[in-house]
Amino acid sequence: MARKTPVLLRRGPVTNTVQALTRYVFKQAHGREILQASPDGKHDVTADFDALVLEHLLDPDAPRICEQLDGAAKGMDLDESERAEIAAFRVRLVELIERHNTTGHGASREMERAA
Repeated sequence: MARKTPVLLRRGPVTNTVQALTRYVFKQAHGREILQASPDGKHDVTADFDALVLEHLLDPDAPRICEQLDGAAKGMDLDESERAEIAAFRVRLVELIERHNTTGHGASREMERAA
């Protein structure tokens, strides 16, 4: 059976940790919609989230991306393969951002309802 409300990931406004919200409602307050989560419906998933993002961004197609980005930031000359790896990393990052903005947690509520 499908969940009535999907699990949401949000950054905790006070703790700045990544929270998985399993019990929440959207309410109207001061002319805008706000998210209200139940205390027992918040789960700190910061470590898992960080590991997953790093695994996704630093996959075997770009194993030296951090080293290459550091070199590029310092003005070092890059060879063609290093440029290609940085370009591939950028494509994956852009895809991740676009997915977040259109269907993920960055999507507007109207887009979420339409999906």
